[in-house]
Formats: sequence, structure tokens, C-alpha cells
Amino acid sequence: MENFIFETEVYSWFFLFEGGELFTWGNNSHGQLGSGSQITFLKMPQLVKDLQGIPVAQIAAGGAHCLVLSLSGAVYSWGKNSFGQLGLGHTKGIFDACEQNTEVEVGMQVVCW
Repeated sequence: MENFIFETEVYSWFFLFEGGELFTWGNNSHGQLGSGSQITFLKMPQLVKDLQGIPVAQIAAGGAHCLVLSLSGAVYSWGKNSFGQLGLGHTKGIFDACEQNTEVEVGMQVVCW
């Protein structure tokens, strides 16, 4: 895996290092950075601490939410959840990475709209 960076349409940035560490910065108005902070804009990249030590295989981000697939197949989500898009069984927004009660096979993909 190579280093990977991308930006969402609402000025949130995600940087996935080759070793699987995820850093985020930018707009955090709905917790979409997974930093655990309720600060609405993070100026400097911050490690998603809830995923520290968990190698990330893939990340997908919508306008205000995010899904992560770990190398082991665990799925994590956070951010705005008005329509249950985080897959957690409720509609409460989450500012911290929350492991879903599901696993997917490595090689599958997670997608956000």
C-alpha cells in the first residue's frame, strides 16, 4: 500500500500512511474527522487515536461521515448519522471512531455517499 491522501467536498482531508495510520484535518462540523474533538475545524493533521495500532486498509468519506475498513476486516464509522448511514442501528452522530458489529472480507470495499 502507498501513502494516500484525499479531500471531501466539504474541506475535510484524510491521509492514510503506508503503514495503515490515518490522519485527518479540516472541517469537523459533524465529527467527520474521527478526532473525538467537537472543534469544528482542525488546522493540523491529527492521528485518529481510536484507530491507533489498527492497520487501516481502506477509507471512504461522504460529506460529513466516514467509514474505515481495517486489514482484519473490522469496519469503523463516525460523523453525521441523520439517516443511519453509519450502520450503528441509530441516528445519533458520533465524533469518535466506533467499531460496527460486522466484519467484511479483506478485499471488499466500503463506500460512502
